[in-house]
Amino acid sequence: MALVAARSDRWGVQLQAERKVTWVELTTSLSTPHGHSRNVHVSRGENVIGFLRSAAACTSLDRAQLRFEADAERMAK
Repeated sequence: MALVAARSDRWGVQLQAERKVTWVELTTSLSTPHGHSRNVHVSRGENVIGFLRSAAACTSLDRAQLRFEADAERMAK
């Protein structure tokens, strides 16, 4: 989080019932929302976000699988 704090303008954490969401705001020199085409820094950021979404999806699937297996084991007894 020290890296996020050092590179961001604002960041924070929202605690929810079953998860924690960390958010960050970064200032850019873009004049329009779509002015970042082919900007290497934005591309890297988009890649990181995509990776994190994939990791979160895997974690959710893992939890669902564990729940399914526990329920199946309970039903078998």
